[in-house]
Amino acid sequence: MSGSHDTSLEKEMWALDLNDVASFKDQVKAKIKEDLEDSLSHLHMHKDELGELLKKLQLAEDQVTESITASRKEVEDSCSSLLQLLTNVITRRQQDLLAKLDKVEEEALSPLHDCKSLLSESVQSTHVLLEQGHALCCSTAKGAADAKNPVITKDSVYKFQKQAALRNCLPSVPEPHAVASVSVEFAAATPSVVTTLLQQYGRVRWVGPVQITTVLERPGSLMVHWQEVSSEDEDDDDEEREFVLQCSGANEDLAFAQYRTVYTGPESCFLLQQVCTGAKYWLRVAHVLDRREEETCLICGSEAVFPPVSSECTDADGSASGTWSLPRQCSTNLPHYRWSDTEGWRVADEGRLATKTCSEASVICTAEAQVAIDCSLSLLMVSGSDGCCDDGVALSWRPPTAPDLLSAPGCLFLSATGSVIVDGEPRLMKLPCLSPGSVVSVNVEHTASSSKLRVHMETAGKRVTYDWPVPAEFSTDPRLYFCACFAGPSWTVRVY
Repeated sequence: MSGSHDTSLEKEMWALDLNDVASFKDQVKAKIKEDLEDSLSHLHMHKDELGELLKKLQLAEDQVTESITASRKEVEDSCSSLLQLLTNVITRRQQDLLAKLDKVEEEALSPLHDCKSLLSESVQSTHVLLEQGHALCCSTAKGAADAKNPVITKDSVYKFQKQAALRNCLPSVPEPHAVASVSVEFAAATPSVVTTLLQQYGRVRWVGPVQITTVLERPGSLMVHWQEVSSEDEDDDDEEREFVLQCSGANEDLAFAQYRTVYTGPESCFLLQQVCTGAKYWLRVAHVLDRREEETCLICGSEAVFPPVSSECTDADGSASGTWSLPRQCSTNLPHYRWSDTEGWRVADEGRLATKTCSEASVICTAEAQVAIDCSLSLLMVSGSDGCCDDGVALSWRPPTAPDLLSAPGCLFLSATGSVIVDGEPRLMKLPCLSPGSVVSVNVEHTASSSKLRVHMETAGKRVTYDWPVPAEFSTDPRLYFCACFAGPSWTVRVY
């Protein structure tokens, strides 16, 4: 009995072992399949990434070839236009010089020709008189008269002598130093100057002389920074230049982008406001070319003649711009500044416009603290009346619930009369009064001390600046509310 029992146990153990082996094999196969699928997924992802890199590389290659093609055409067109311009200028100058020579010739030879005619007449009349005298002499010698030798009479001799006596005056003939001796002078340095200028005409650059460096997102705006790029063959100069910044419409394709000028001036940064959150814009920047400085020819000092400037390089005000930077697509995902829905106020234009609807003093502010460090905002008084000292706009660490809190600690208040109150303390410096059309610009910056913010407030070209202490509870992330408080129902304020 025991022997048969052992045999059955051994068979069961082998059966269990075989099941375990089969299960293990299935697990191994599943693991291998999973690993293979992971590898295939990784390879597909890697292939997609390589494909994106190839597209990016193709775009870079297209940018090089397209810019080279466009630049070649620009070189051909510009040099052809310059050659035609130089040919026209030289031909016109040649014609002017020849015309002046013709005029000088006419004016110089006309009196000489008149004098020559007078001398010729005098020579001819004197020659006739000489023949008469010779005839009289011959008649006197021969004593006989004929056709060639008329009879000598007293009257004929007297008449001859009288005519001969009148031949003692000679016409005035100018000396050589008194008449024109025409010559033409050409400045010896002109060919060298022209050659030097032409050798400097045009420059090949890898990129434009000005490039956008950084674009920072701001609430409903973009802070755009750019920088001049010097090439190796270009000397650095300290000449102050002006720049022109242009922006396309929202979500336009680069090939069909319609640019508009948003800034012209000497600064190297600009806050582009009133952009749609999430929308993509193309930006580009260039130097402003002041062609008025080039209206005098460097060679002869005369008024210079320039070939027409293409419309692509001309702004709306007619000023010409240089080579544009590489276009840069940018967007901001930070919501634009907006007023919160408040009793006594009507909010419109996606929160940008607030209109007073009651005659009682009421405060409106943002639903959350939106003004952070390095942010700017503008408040436009669209409409209004004569405000009092309790009316105005403010920055606050907390959303104020009553008008009197705007002049309390924790607020920086600009009244409609121009008074400034910081943390409940009136300041001596005043700004112009607020009226319809007034724009209050606010800029918040870092200071050397982390416990203070530097606040610039400007309106009507006058600015005040305060280093405002940051409450301890807001020190980690200092953000401010912006507010407005007016009593009259005629006030409308737009924020951007």
